[in-house]
Amino acid sequence: MEHVSKFLSALGETPELKKVKKQSSEMTRSLSVMRQSSKLLLFFVQDLLDFAQIKQKKFKKHLEEFDAQVAIDELCQVLAFQSNSM
Repeated sequence: MEHVSKFLSALGETPELKKVKKQSSEMTRSLSVMRQSSKLLLFFVQDLLDFAQIKQKKFKKHLEEFDAQVAIDELCQVLAFQSNSM
């Protein structure tokens, strides 16, 4: 999943796509939502793996700092995109 996120970031930076992005803000928004969705999916997969480790009593906690405001903004963008596409 991490590779998908990196691929989407790289895709947004290609010269060909930069030309197209100037013409289409919708494409830029879609790429952003896909990148954010892949990060969210990676987060959920990691949580599932942690849960499996808890059940096996092999869990080792790891603390990570994050910006709660950025995380909430990204989630709102994903949900807004989904509501607009229905």
